[in-house]
Amino acid sequence: MRTFNARLALSATFLLTISTLAGCASGGGGNPGVSPALPAVNPGKTLARITITIPPKPAAVTSSRSPAYVSPSTQSITVKVDSGLPVAQNLTPGSPNCGVSAPLAPLTCTVDIGATPGSHTFTFSTYDQTNATGNQLSVNSAVQTLNWDQITLVNVTLAGVQKAVLVAPLPGANGIGGNQAMGLTYLFGTKRMMLINAVDADGNYIIGPGAPTIHVTASGTTAANFSAAPSGNGNPNEFGLFATTSGSGTLAITSTPQSSLAGAPMTLTVPVTSTVLVSTLDGNAGVSVGKVAGAGFVDGVSTIAKLYNPYSIAYDSTDGNLYMGDICTIRQETISGTVTSIAGSFPSYSKCGVALDGTGATSTGPPQFSTVIGGIAYDSVAGALYVDDTNNNVVRTVIPSGVVTTLAGAGPSFIDGQGAAAGFSSPGGITYDPDDGNFYVADTGNCAIRRVTPSGAVTTIAGGTPPAVTCGYADGSGSAARFSGPSGITYDSSDHNLYVSDRGNCSIRKVTLAGVVTTIAGAPPSAPVCALTDGIGTSAQFAGPNAIAYDPVDGNFYIIDFQTSVGSAVRQSTPSGVVTTIAGSATAYYRDGLGTTALFSAPIAITVDPVNGMLYVADAFRIRQVQL
Repeated sequence: MRTFNARLALSATFLLTISTLAGCASGGGGNPGVSPALPAVNPGKTLARITITIPPKPAAVTSSRSPAYVSPSTQSITVKVDSGLPVAQNLTPGSPNCGVSAPLAPLTCTVDIGATPGSHTFTFSTYDQTNATGNQLSVNSAVQTLNWDQITLVNVTLAGVQKAVLVAPLPGANGIGGNQAMGLTYLFGTKRMMLINAVDADGNYIIGPGAPTIHVTASGTTAANFSAAPSGNGNPNEFGLFATTSGSGTLAITSTPQSSLAGAPMTLTVPVTSTVLVSTLDGNAGVSVGKVAGAGFVDGVSTIAKLYNPYSIAYDSTDGNLYMGDICTIRQETISGTVTSIAGSFPSYSKCGVALDGTGATSTGPPQFSTVIGGIAYDSVAGALYVDDTNNNVVRTVIPSGVVTTLAGAGPSFIDGQGAAAGFSSPGGITYDPDDGNFYVADTGNCAIRRVTPSGAVTTIAGGTPPAVTCGYADGSGSAARFSGPSGITYDSSDHNLYVSDRGNCSIRKVTLAGVVTTIAGAPPSAPVCALTDGIGTSAQFAGPNAIAYDPVDGNFYIIDFQTSVGSAVRQSTPSGVVTTIAGSATAYYRDGLGTTALFSAPIAITVDPVNGMLYVADAFRIRQVQL
C-alpha cells in the first residue's frame, strides 16, 4: 500500500495550465520563462501543455487562503493521461523546462503531453526526490476535456481552502454516466468508477500532500443494495459504485481538510441510479421501431440474420454460443455473431408438425419440430440440448451437430413413465440440474413440475398426480401443491432448488427437489392481481411471468413478464422475493436504451450469460441483450 508524507510545514501552490494546441508552431498561454517551441505530436492528437507554478514561501500566513500544510520535500511530479505512460518533471530551479523570471518570482516548469481530443483522466503523482524517485507523497486524479485548436486551462493547487467538491464519472470507465447535478447512472453488477475532487475558490483542483480526505457512503431508497468504496489503488480521488440490482439511491460525500487552516469540512449529496443497458443483438436490428416488421428466416451474420419467432433461448456455458427454438427449427448463434440453423425443417411449413427424429436442417425434413419449441436447456456434461417440443407434447435431445432424438412423451396426456410411455401436455420451460444430471420440465398444460432422467424416465414431483389434471393455487408438498399454467423453470445451483414462473397465478414459486412448493413473490392467493408492481413477497405483482433464468454470479432470478396491455418487462427477483423491474415498462414497443426507458415488444424467453454479465431475451423476431 502506498503511504503519504504527512509533514506539514511549507505553503506552496502548483498552478497547472493545460493548453491544447493543434497544428501550431509556437507556444501559447503567455507563460513566463517558457520556450515557445512546441514538440511535434502524433496525427489525431492535440498537445496538452501543462504549466506548473510554485510560488516562493511567503513571509507569513496572511490569509486563510494560504494554509501552511504542504510537504517541503516535494521535488518532482509525474503527469499521466488515462492509462498512458507518466511524464516526469523535476520541480527545482535548475531543472530542465523550469525557470525563475525574477528574484522572488514563482518557479515555473512545463510538461508537454499529446492526447486525443475528448475527456481524459489526468493523474498527478508527487515524489520527495527528483526524477520521480524516492517516496511517493501523493496520487491524485482530475477530469479534463481537451479540444482541438483551443486553450484549455486546468488549475491544480497543492494547498488551498476548499470551496466546492466535484463528482464525475471516470473518463473511459465502462457503464457509468451523468453528472453531480442530474445524478449518476450506472450499470449494476460490476463496480463502476468515478472521480471526486475538492476545488478552491478559483476552481483549482486541490491535490498532493495535505489534500482533503474524501469519504463516501451510499444508501438506497429501493431494493438496490448500493455501496461505494475507494478504488483501492492508492488514489484518494477514485471511488467505485456498486449495486446488486437496479434502483435509486443517494451518495453522501464529505470532504475534510487535513488542517484547520484549510477551512471546515464540506458535504454534498448526489443522486444515483443503477440500471441495465438494453440493445439489439440480432434479428434485423433497427428494421422497425415498433411491434412488427423484419421477421423472417435468414442465416448469416447478426447484421443480416432474420429470426421468425423464437419461443426459447439457452446459453452454452462451454463455448459461449446461444441456441434458439425458432419456429420448427433449432438455430445457433456463435460468439462471433453468426446465425445458423442446425436442426429442423423451416421455412417449409408443410414439413412442420409431427415429431420426426433425424439430422440437420433441411426444407424437406426430417427432423421435424412443431411450430412452438417452448423450452431449451443446455446439458453442460453431455454437451447437448434438451428441448420441449411444445405442440408435439414431447421432450427431445439435440446435439450441436444437429442429431435430433425424442427422449420422452408421445402425445397429450398426463402419465409418468419411461420414454414414449410418458405423457406431457404442452410442456413449456425446461432446466438442467448438473448436480443430479436430470432435467425438470414446467408441464404447462398439466399444471405440474416433472422430472426427466437422461434415460427418459418421467415422474411428477409437484402438482396434481396423474392421471388427474388439477390446476389452481396452493403451496404444499407433492400432489397437494397447485399451479396454474407454469411456463418457466430454472435451477438454482446455490440452494439446489427449482424456481417456477407460475403464469396463471402471476407469481414466482420455489420447488425443492423433494417437491415442496412455496410462493416467494406475487399477489396473495386469495386475491391474485396481475400487474407490473415492484415490491417484496406478496406485495410484488407480475403481469404474466413467462420465462425465468438464474444468474449464478449475483444469485438473482430474471423473469420475462409479458401480458398484452399490462406489462412488457424484464423483472429481477432475489431468492427472498424482492422484485424490481430492471428493463421495459407497461408499454409494449421496441426501443433500445437504459433500464425502463428501453421497451420490449413481445418478450417470451430469457437466458443468462454469467461470463459476460449479460441476459439474452427472445423478443418477437429479435434477440435483445441486457447488460448487467
